[in-house]
Amino acid sequence: MSSSPGAAPLQLQLHWASSLDALLADLPDGWLKRQAQELRADADWPPEALPATVRCSGREFGAQWDEYELEAIGPHWAGRAATHLPERLTWPGCRFVRPLGNEQVVAVLQAWRQRSACPAAGVTVELRWRPLSGTRVSTSGLDTADGLDEADQALQVARSCVELLQQLPLAPPLGSHAGYDLTTWRELVEGIIRLQRLGLPWHIIARRYPHDEATLRAWVEEYQHRRS
Repeated sequence: MSSSPGAAPLQLQLHWASSLDALLADLPDGWLKRQAQELRADADWPPEALPATVRCSGREFGAQWDEYELEAIGPHWAGRAATHLPERLTWPGCRFVRPLGNEQVVAVLQAWRQRSACPAAGVTVELRWRPLSGTRVSTSGLDTADGLDEADQALQVARSCVELLQQLPLAPPLGSHAGYDLTTWRELVEGIIRLQRLGLPWHIIARRYPHDEATLRAWVEEYQHRRS
C-alpha cells in the first residue's frame, strides 16, 4: 500500500481469503482470529464480500506511534467490485493493492473491527463498527494504573491509540487517482457521469463513493479534458 507519489510505501501485512472459515484456518491465535470467529456468526456480514485483515506497526504512520501496533479486519472487495460498492457501504475503510488473477488491482477493506495497542504500556483501544448500529469504542489497560500519575500516562497512551486508529481510514491515497489503475479509474468516473445524467445532485453521488465531492468533481473534469 503506497502513501503518496514519491513517499515510501506503507509496510502493511495484508491477508485475504475466500471465506471466513478459510481465513480462520490461516490466522494464528490472537485478536484477529477471535474477531473472525465472532464475524462468522454475524448475520450482517455481506455475503458478496471476502474477508481480509491488515496489520502494521504504528511507526508506519509517524514516529509518535513507534511503540504502537494496528490491526483491522472486515469484508473487502477487489477489482471492478471495488468500484461498484453497495450503496450501504460507508466507511471506515482503506484501499490497498492485491493480486487478482494475473493483475494487480485495487481492493477496498471495510474495517468492521480495528484495534490499536501500546504493548509496553498495556493499553488497547478497540473500535467496532456495524452497518446499522454504527461505532462502539472500548478501552483496556486503564484500570491497572497505580496512582494519578500512572493513570494520566495511561490516558495519554489511550488518546494516542485513538489517533492511530484514525490513520487507517485516512490512509494516504495510493498514488495517482487514489491508487486506481487507469482502466478502473475511467470506469469509476464513467459511473459518476451516468449518475449526473440521471439528474442526481453531487452530494448524493458522493455518498456512493469513498471520496469526497471535490475529488469526484476534479476526476470528472480530468476525464472530460482527456477526451477533448
